[in-house]
Amino acid sequence: MSSYRMKSWEELTICDDYMFKLIMSRKRICRKVLERILHVEISDIRYLEAEKPMKPSYRSKGIRLDVYVRDDTHTVYNIEMQVRRVCQVKCVSFL
Repeated sequence: MSSYRMKSWEELTICDDYMFKLIMSRKRICRKVLERILHVEISDIRYLEAEKPMKPSYRSKGIRLDVYVRDDTHTVYNIEMQVRRVCQVKCVSFL
């Protein structure tokens, strides 16, 4: 039996999957986060899909992209929340 306890609304942070997707679903916030992290100016973004599923290849498992958007110059961004320390990650896939 699992001892999982659901967090209260007050305990949630941007590192929680639900809260991350909720915050990043706000166009203005998502655009500002991208601009600050990437040091670029973006005039507009368009949400392509929320939790875009990617088909697995022969040597990998399937994945879901948290936030998948495109800007006004047609650059596509996959925005993921990383909560593990790098040394804990055993396998990294590059798309």
